[in-house]
Amino acid sequence: MGSRSDWDVMRHASDILRELAVPFETRVVSARRTPGLLFHYAEETRILALNYPEIDKALAKLKSPHA
Repeated sequence: MGSRSDWDVMRHASDILRELAVPFETRVVSARRTPGLLFHYAEETRILALNYPEIDKALAKLKSPHA
């Protein structure tokens, strides 16, 4: 999530994932306010062998926003 206010929407996804027994985690990671934390989290997901292509796309945009 980009901010804590996103939780009102995201909690529904969390409920569904929990019901389906899908492993997940929730974190507030703002690309604008805490880009370092976003990069750290993205690297952590790679280390844990999680595959989130959306994170790779977001990181590419952050590294070169005009590309």
